Amino acid sequence: MKRTKKFTGILVVFLLSLFLLSACSDDEWDLIAEFFVVWAEQNSIVIDGAFQTDQAINTVVNDKISDVTNSEKSIQLDGLDVIRDIEQADAIADQAMDDLDPDQMVSALSIRPSDWRLHEKDGVIWVANDNLSAATSAFRRSDDLLRESLESGGDCLSLRRNQLEARSRELWEATLVYESQPGRSQGDAKSLRQVHGKVGRELNEINTYKTTPFCDS
Repeated sequence: MKRTKKFTGILVVFLLSLFLLSACSDDEWDLIAEFFVVWAEQNSIVIDGAFQTDQAINTVVNDKISDVTNSEKSIQLDGLDVIRDIEQADAIADQAMDDLDPDQMVSALSIRPSDWRLHEKDGVIWVANDNLSAATSAFRRSDDLLRESLESGGDCLSLRRNQLEARSRELWEATLVYESQPGRSQGDAKSLRQVHGKVGRELNEINTYKTTPFCDS
């Protein structure tokens, strides 16, 4: 199950990258997404739930997707390198979260500085280290990247909800890691719990009133 989820996550990030860097219409994007998953299954790109990166990406980027869109300019990146960067940055970031180590997050961010997911984790780690100034900067960078993505269209409320759900999840996981460390007990992660509560209040506002200051600014 974990492998399947990881594969799905990689596909989502990869296909989103293709969408943002291409001139595809919404209909073409839906077709590409559906085509990619079916094509991967038919060509044994997924083996025992694991994504066979080297086998898949160059073929998809250089041939298959361009066949679907019929556009020579539809893909503007080396898909294999993108996937490798995502996997490497995610692996480093996951370890940084396990250790609540901001120095490791620096390495992850150096690989993908414009990945809002990594800035979310960076912010959470800084909260765990009681550096709320650095945490605020990291979350603000994530917010800025989300706003930049909205310039290409999209539902602000829905995207903000997704971002905050990710932030809430990372904060809670970090809280559990922090409080499981030797010499600590439940309730010791005060900063993490406070920020988690703040995020929860904005999520409640979105879910209840269908509004948020983020989308009004």
